[in-house]
Amino acid sequence: MLHELPKSFVDTIKSEHRMICAKAYQLESALHEATAQKWSLNMIQEVTNRLSDLEHCLQDHFEREEQGGFLDEAAANAPRVAVESAHLMRDHTDILARIREMIEHAKHNQATDAPEWFPFAQSLRALLRQLLAHETQENALLRNAFNLDAEALQ
Repeated sequence: MLHELPKSFVDTIKSEHRMICAKAYQLESALHEATAQKWSLNMIQEVTNRLSDLEHCLQDHFEREEQGGFLDEAAANAPRVAVESAHLMRDHTDILARIREMIEHAKHNQATDAPEWFPFAQSLRALLRQLLAHETQENALLRNAFNLDAEALQ
């Protein structure tokens, strides 16, 4: 039997997902600015700081989703989403590992040679797209598991 999520729980998830999206877009903006400024030391630091901020935010968010959080709750409530829920939880490990690798690269590579940063920027943009797609998949899973309307998690 399906049960409904309390509105406060849905609001919390929606708020966290919006915050993650905002941080991703801010990081994308910093990447654009860094490229425009030919990867000055200040911009390298700005990108590194935004990456670190996103990493901390995601670490906390993913822990809340996994440890008896909504992904576990969704699988318990609607066993048909259990496989997808497990897949999304595995994505958490991959996303965080990739972000941490990028932070280390940025911290240890202070060269301001713009061509050297092009592959980094491309990889980071791909990671941000993966993250945003992941959050969209989580929202879809929640709507499916708890019969939420399309606007509930927008």
